[in-house]
Amino acid sequence: MADDTIYMFEKEDPPRIKEEYSTLTIKIQPHDPNVRMSEQVKKGASLKMPMPLVEKLEGPFDENDKLVEELEIGKTYIYKATKFKESTFTPIKHIWFAEQLDDGKITDLEYKKGKNPYLDDKGVVCFKYTTKECEKVRIYAYVANPIEKVSVECKVIAKKVVAFFIGGAADKESYYGQSATKIIEEEVKENFIDIISSNKLTDFYEDVYLGYNEVRGKEDIDNHVLSKITDKDNTAVYIIGHSLGGWNGAHLSQILTDKGYNVDLLITLDPVGKQKDVTLISDIYWTTPKPKTNYWINISTYPENEQMDDIIADIGGQWKPKVGPQINDKCVCHHGSAGFMFDKPLKDTNISASDMLLHQIKLYLSK
Repeated sequence: MADDTIYMFEKEDPPRIKEEYSTLTIKIQPHDPNVRMSEQVKKGASLKMPMPLVEKLEGPFDENDKLVEELEIGKTYIYKATKFKESTFTPIKHIWFAEQLDDGKITDLEYKKGKNPYLDDKGVVCFKYTTKECEKVRIYAYVANPIEKVSVECKVIAKKVVAFFIGGAADKESYYGQSATKIIEEEVKENFIDIISSNKLTDFYEDVYLGYNEVRGKEDIDNHVLSKITDKDNTAVYIIGHSLGGWNGAHLSQILTDKGYNVDLLITLDPVGKQKDVTLISDIYWTTPKPKTNYWINISTYPENEQMDDIIADIGGQWKPKVGPQINDKCVCHHGSAGFMFDKPLKDTNISASDMLLHQIKLYLSK
């Protein structure tokens, strides 16, 4: 054709229709330098020809190239456009990918030149997709208009973690004249929330502050614990207990594990409950705990100069398990220093119980 001819390619877009064979429009108009190009195109002749069409979309595949049936929020998967109608066009230059969250609007996905979409080592057109918060997602691959025939829908599962912070005597409520101290809430739980926030994990994390007496017996456990774990199969449980809360929390780890819950980590901060006298006046289990958990950290106190809280712990009977914990640490501090125990470096390491809790949560969410 002559050099003064204009070519303009248009992808017919709105309204999007569910048809299996779309067209590419070519408008041709001899060049006139005195007329705006947009006006020339409007006046030009039109020729319609077949567009290359994606016939098959496969996925999602995980990082090991394994086909999965459910997606996890925040994880990245790969979709593959694997079959096309015969065309002279190079597929990767013309393929688009779109998402539909739940039953909402179909939206084109963001393209990153050279990264998405891309060709794998077998020459297959691929797209990396990171799952957003929703109940289900449908991914489309298309050239002109997305159609359900060339899409994949998957259920989305949201991994969650629930941390139970269990206080000792006179922590959440008064105890025989001793007013509530809120030690486990203010020195442990609240500080850990800041760590969760700074690591951008708040969407996956929930915590519950309980008194030691709220986790003993079926009714209490049903009301205060099981009611907080709404998705048993996709939730990891973390138990952090201080004093009598450590004793009852250790029992709780066994109870939950026996019920099929995933107790990923137990942290007992100077647990108390061995003396029989304390069982007569406190709502704790009479038998010595037999924790069941993937990992157990125990910290016992050995103060240089005893204070009233240390004397009370002695009366209640400090529980210093010799076998069971993966980490069994000693702390030269007072019984009431739960925040210090939680944050101090553990023996032979540069990490704290708080660091270990964060590590276990990240590890679970990344699996």
